[in-house]
Amino acid sequence: MENQNRSPINDIVMLAKYDPILSVTDNVYFHFSKYNDMPDRDCREVIKIHKKNLTIIEIEKIISTLKENEELSVLSLIKINDFNYHIPMVDFLAKKRTKKSIELAYEIASFWNMTFNIFDSGRSIHAYGTRLLSQPQWLKFMGYLLLQNEKSGEKVVDVRWIGHRLISGFASLRITNNSGKHKAAPKYIGSTTK
Repeated sequence: MENQNRSPINDIVMLAKYDPILSVTDNVYFHFSKYNDMPDRDCREVIKIHKKNLTIIEIEKIISTLKENEELSVLSLIKINDFNYHIPMVDFLAKKRTKKSIELAYEIASFWNMTFNIFDSGRSIHAYGTRLLSQPQWLKFMGYLLLQNEKSGEKVVDVRWIGHRLISGFASLRITNNSGKHKAAPKYIGSTTK
């Protein structure tokens, strides 16, 4: 796959196929969210997709049903039997690939011993980890992200996003630009793999 055509969807589908935790059972569900991208509305519809049905074509079908102001986001939450796991996600504040956000992506990857794939969302930089975290690990990961902004220095990680995600119990990152309110759908810009 060419990097210019790579999207978070590709990474989620690959994770479903190759993550060792997900190969233990067939009772695995990924979660997505359709939401209205209007300031006065916070209406979300959570969509569960069984691992065996998780394909690029299936996600593209969902995207084709979005209404004018709707967007689709991928949720970190993956249900395996009765247990919650999470895809590690980061929402950086940087609207462009700043040196600090890329350096921090490498630090996070090193600390958590995993690769992060990095996407320019048009508004900020998004990063997706390549291995799952248990619910307790995910809570520690989100706490770790909170501590990455320097007290009186440049703010790199979006702490409001972290607060909202902790309240919701899962992370969420937009994967479309259906409403046209964003500069672009997320575009792959690199990986922390050396």
